Amino acid sequence: MRFLCLHGAGTSGAIFRAQTAAFREKLDPERHTFDFIDAPHPSTAGPGISAFFPEPYFSFYRSTDLEEVGKTHQWVLRHLHSQAQPYDALLCFSQGCAVAASLIFAHQNEHPEVELPFRAVVFICGGPPLPILADWGLPIPRSAWEVNERTGRELWEQANSKQSLLAARRAKIEPSPGRMATSFPDTDNLESEDPYTLPAIDPRDVYGLDLTKFPESCRIHLPTVHIYGRRDPRCPSAQQLALLSQANQRLVYDHGGGHEIPRTTRVSEAIAGAVDWLEDCLALA
Repeated sequence: MRFLCLHGAGTSGAIFRAQTAAFREKLDPERHTFDFIDAPHPSTAGPGISAFFPEPYFSFYRSTDLEEVGKTHQWVLRHLHSQAQPYDALLCFSQGCAVAASLIFAHQNEHPEVELPFRAVVFICGGPPLPILADWGLPIPRSAWEVNERTGRELWEQANSKQSLLAARRAKIEPSPGRMATSFPDTDNLESEDPYTLPAIDPRDVYGLDLTKFPESCRIHLPTVHIYGRRDPRCPSAQQLALLSQANQRLVYDHGGGHEIPRTTRVSEAIAGAVDWLEDCLALA
């Protein structure tokens, strides 16, 4: 499979390459390749990023108004269509997931007769793009906004706390200019009761969202993998996005950690297995 990789806000293609290295090492390079690109807009660092990675940092959006979102979609689509060899899937983290999900929804609403230029998506620490869905007229209750705003604040607070705790260590491993730090936040010995099963959630109240009111054009009809951590403040958003995907072609995995991609052998093997599962799904399609 050939993947286009969309990084999180305030990071870069090089950072996403480093973040995913552990599980990619478990995959057959003859079967899976990954293309890491930088988002179009220079930005400040995302939550917890500057403690581990040097500049530059990029983001896909400068705002979430529909004109800006549309420009981002066109930017991604130009890259997808410019390739001599098509991509099979997207691999996304955080903001990259919002880009992918909103692109899918926009395409299904505006050009339902045209096939998307990819056939599957791996979402890592993702979530539905609520501001974009609201601008399209979907019902986003106040309770859903409150969850979204609270978990966003908690993510930054958690990241800032982690950065302060790591300050002394970072001083000892400060990378040379232009080089990546080699230390990562890790999440050892964290096990979910059943990491491959979503919790039982009433679809009429998924952390404030009534998914029964979402049209089919705002659901994902591609094979998907959803990787998230139960200690991530944004975990509710990841589960919302998973429940907007088709259960019969969806794999979920709770790695047990936070807003990150843990580098443990257990987690790396599980994510690599999920990628292989996705390849099998496409082979059967």
